[in-house]
Amino acid sequence: MTPAISPAAQPPMRRAFADRPATLSLKREHLLALLDRPTEFIFDGSAPWSTAHALSVATDKGITLEDLSATIDALEEAIKPAPRQWVGDRLTALFALFSINRNAPDAKDLAIWLTETAALLSDIPHDILADAIDTAIKTRTHGFMPSVGEIRTIADPVTQQRGNLLFRAALVGAEMAKRENEAAARAMPSNVEHKL
Repeated sequence: MTPAISPAAQPPMRRAFADRPATLSLKREHLLALLDRPTEFIFDGSAPWSTAHALSVATDKGITLEDLSATIDALEEAIKPAPRQWVGDRLTALFALFSINRNAPDAKDLAIWLTETAALLSDIPHDILADAIDTAIKTRTHGFMPSVGEIRTIADPVTQQRGNLLFRAALVGAEMAKRENEAAARAMPSNVEHKL
């Protein structure tokens, strides 16, 4: 068994990627409530996703508004774009990897490429972008760097799914809050005196 190498002892490029965040992890029952059904028509005869159905699943699973609020907070954090510095560092390493044995580029051209490529990838969440770059590199069938389009083809569906999760969680949370407020209002004693 190979002993683990401490981050400080790793080569600089490897160390730069060691701090990647873990993939988003939500409780299974929260995902069931939010992803149980797609929004489009389903050919198995079941109804499409709806807030009412998600609330029913949430009730069955014992999910509270507090639980869902924590899920929403996690999703809001997980949908944030990758740090610009990390994107620049990763693209620089990517460029170096694919430039070995090739002519060195002009510094101005490299700066323009880095700026434009970083801008085109800057809206993708950190963990999704890191995995998309890794996957694009692993699936290369030629010796050229993956394009922005190839990276986005991998990243965009995952980013959209995460955004949909956040949207659905917000809808369900708003309805839960509304129902809790209505229940609290019904439970309050009436201060109106009835005159006979």
